[in-house]
Amino acid sequence: MKVDRSITCTNQNNISCLFKEGVFSPFLLEKAEGLYEMSAGINTSDNGVMDGATYHSSFLKKRNIVLYLRDLNNFKSNREFLNELFIPKSKGTLYFQEEDEERVISYYVEHVTSNGTGYARIYQVSLICPDPYFYDRYDTQITMAAFLPSFTFPHKFKKSGEELGYQQKNKLQQVMNKTGTDNIGMTIEIRCNGAVQNPSVIRVESNEHIRIGAATKPLNLVAGDRVIITTEDGGKQVTLHHAGTQEKINNYLSEDSTFLQLQRGSNSIGYSADAGVDNIVITIRYKIRYASA
Repeated sequence: MKVDRSITCTNQNNISCLFKEGVFSPFLLEKAEGLYEMSAGINTSDNGVMDGATYHSSFLKKRNIVLYLRDLNNFKSNREFLNELFIPKSKGTLYFQEEDEERVISYYVEHVTSNGTGYARIYQVSLICPDPYFYDRYDTQITMAAFLPSFTFPHKFKKSGEELGYQQKNKLQQVMNKTGTDNIGMTIEIRCNGAVQNPSVIRVESNEHIRIGAATKPLNLVAGDRVIITTEDGGKQVTLHHAGTQEKINNYLSEDSTFLQLQRGSNSIGYSADAGVDNIVITIRYKIRYASA
């Protein structure tokens, strides 16, 4: 690792420590393994009378990050701090920074070991990441059909009833995923400024859509309603927020609906509705995920 890179570990009790190369703070980060490697499991079966094997499926294995930390003094207090920071079996978050890039990954502590002797002691911290992907530290947010101001201050009003703003009707938005992986989940928020019936969101490239409401079971929304769609693996859900209440409404999904996810490359996201499409404001939030730091 280079001096312009750093790692910060924060545990479930919000105890945190910054580890840097070239600087004791109070630990020196000598080496970090598992940041750039990713391993896949390939399921095959041998062919009885043919060469080779038959492919069935594949998956990414868990990630094992190992940190090598050195200290020079205060051995007892430093060891106690590491034991408090890295509690075996506990959950934590690792933040990796290189120049202007910041990525994050969740881990569970496997073990902490030390040579325990010598002038400069070495600690080895093993972290297991069941989800092997790194993610952007912060959400990327895109708003479609946003309300924009018609003027800026200072401003002199010339007549009564002057329009303060207007709605930008942008029903198709391109999301680029150049360096990330496939199947990135999103949080899609549908806000209603008036009556809306059966809203839908589409990914043009795959012709897949998610449609909430149908002719046989319509979903009629009113001003102030919000529909939240989450498409992350393990957390796919549609929720209606209405008049201070919250209700899961997966039962309103059409039979041909798909929980849309971003793929590598270009993703053209659009929206529609059976009625009231101009009363919709769409906000999309997502974190690009990466196969390595």
